[in-house]
Amino acid sequence: MAIAVVGGAVAVMAARSGSRHAPVPPKPVSTVAANKRVCLLTDGSPAAQTAWAGMQDFAKGGGINIQRTTIPPKAPDADAYLSGILQQNCLVIVAVGNGPAQAADDAAAYHPETRFVVIGSAQRRANTAVLTNQSELSSLNVSAAIRKLVN
Repeated sequence: MAIAVVGGAVAVMAARSGSRHAPVPPKPVSTVAANKRVCLLTDGSPAAQTAWAGMQDFAKGGGINIQRTTIPPKAPDADAYLSGILQQNCLVIVAVGNGPAQAADDAAAYHPETRFVVIGSAQRRANTAVLTNQSELSSLNVSAAIRKLVN
């Protein structure tokens, strides 16, 4: 009861003050849900650490979430995992390892709206960057490949 009386008194005082200022709208809230995504699909290959570092470098500019999916060793293939990642609307999918690289290479032909960075062997397409050997594999090259596909 005391709360209602105090609240009512405040409302009456505000009404009597004659303030004609419009209420100040709240500041917009930034959420990670609005960010773009860059996704890593790997079979656990050691090269995944380098790719992940390149993705982190790319994300430093802000507005980017990065996520990692590692295929279990006994999984029959990478296709189901890639399908799940495609449904998450990733801006770029980085595929590392034989299975993920093959799955990404196959998917790139059917998903021209999705961009792929393949570490390994893949056909070069407009939506695909391929880093084929150890000398090309560096976090800077992965980050640069993502930037080139996005811009």
